[in-house]
Amino acid sequence: MKLVIASSVDRVEKALAAGKTDQLKAIAGGASQVVGKLIDVVGAIVHGSEATHDQAETDNLLGD
Repeated sequence: MKLVIASSVDRVEKALAAGKTDQLKAIAGGASQVVGKLIDVVGAIVHGSEATHDQAETDNLLGD
């Protein structure tokens, strides 16, 4: 994740210095999506991905 952020910052700085605002928006938007997906993956690893039941599903399983 650090590599994605560092390379994105570098690309944003270059686009900013060149005055390429359209490119800047695309880079920043794409980078934020990639980082968001990485955060989701990390969260799934940390918290697991077991399926859980809500109260109604639990009640149905128990016959209540």
